[in-house]
Amino acid sequence: MWNQFTYVYDQTNKLPIQQTTRTFAFDRRTAQLVNCCGANVNGDQSVKQSGYVGLVLPIGTEKKTYPVFIPDVKKAVINALFLQQNATALVTLARAEKNTELKKEIVQKLSVMKSKEATDYLLELLK
Repeated sequence: MWNQFTYVYDQTNKLPIQQTTRTFAFDRRTAQLVNCCGANVNGDQSVKQSGYVGLVLPIGTEKKTYPVFIPDVKKAVINALFLQQNATALVTLARAEKNTELKKEIVQKLSVMKSKEATDYLLELLK
């Protein structure tokens, strides 16, 4: 078991961007994540973590690419694009997003942006 806390703060605008808590369990022999023992992301145990922890790799690790689970990367990107008022990039993300919760979050942010791209996309959703 491993507990992790991450806090990202925008020094320029004096705004918090992201706060994440994470508890993960991993196989001590392989370092692969396992979903047991209360493993969660922000208290949500339904999030299935897979791949490697990313902090430790097993003995005998080969020089190759390994899948690593990184929670909330998309949320951080969405928040950063929103702070930049980059509606074009947010619309592109919204069109490609398969996770309904993340898509809702993007649409919510677009709904308060005063941009032609955001308005056009929201009207497109209403059709």
